[in-house]
Amino acid sequence: MKISVKTLLAIILIVAALCWFVVQLTPSSGSVVDRDHVPLDASCPLNELPFGATKVSYHYGGGRNPNTFYEFDISENDFTNWVANLDRFKTRPDSNVVYRFDLDRNSTQMLQILDGLIFDWRDPIDGDRGEHIGYDRKAGRCYYQYHLF
Repeated sequence: MKISVKTLLAIILIVAALCWFVVQLTPSSGSVVDRDHVPLDASCPLNELPFGATKVSYHYGGGRNPNTFYEFDISENDFTNWVANLDRFKTRPDSNVVYRFDLDRNSTQMLQILDGLIFDWRDPIDGDRGEHIGYDRKAGRCYYQYHLF
């Protein structure tokens, strides 16, 4: 079987395009990084992590899972000051559940916060778009999620 140069180049181009597409859909993630070097997800409305955030973990979803997750250790005072400056968020006293991305399991995990604070924002036009923030007092840890749908 003889393959022409044109056919071989077409196959190489298709394979390269497929590889590029797969890489674009693959989420990047990180763990335990310095807050000054956390690359913020450009699609996420969050402009910065709060002052005092340490032991930052993050996950940027792609393709069919367009969720951004951040979690970090922070004092309750620094957390409340940060959320107070994000005036789009409202307290959610009727819920104690947030979602986080478990880097070890490479999956989303529901987290129940029994002693803490929960805030969220939902797009008034697109109900599938929103941001959720939870603070667990016992762990001294903040959990943030942004979703597009």
